[in-house]
Amino acid sequence: VGVLKRGKSGPTSINAPTDDLNFENAKIVIDTTAAGDGFNGAYLAALLTGDPQDVAMMQGHDLARRIVGFQGAILPP
Repeated sequence: VGVLKRGKSGPTSINAPTDDLNFENAKIVIDTTAAGDGFNGAYLAALLTGDPQDVAMMQGHDLARRIVGFQGAILPP
C-alpha cells in the first residue's frame, strides 16, 4: 500500500490505478505549511481504522485541502 501525493491533482495509488477518483481543489491557498503532514496523518489514520485506500486518500486530501486555507500549521477550532 502506498500513495503519491500530487498537490491539487490529488493523490494516486502506487499499487493500483485510482484515476476514477475526483478530488476537490482548495478554494483558497494561503499557506502550505503542514499540508503534507496533515495528509499523511489523515491517510494513515483512515487505513489503520480499516478504511480502504481510496477512502484514506480522500480523507488525507480533504484535510490537506482545509489546512492550506489558513496561515500556519494549526487549523482553527
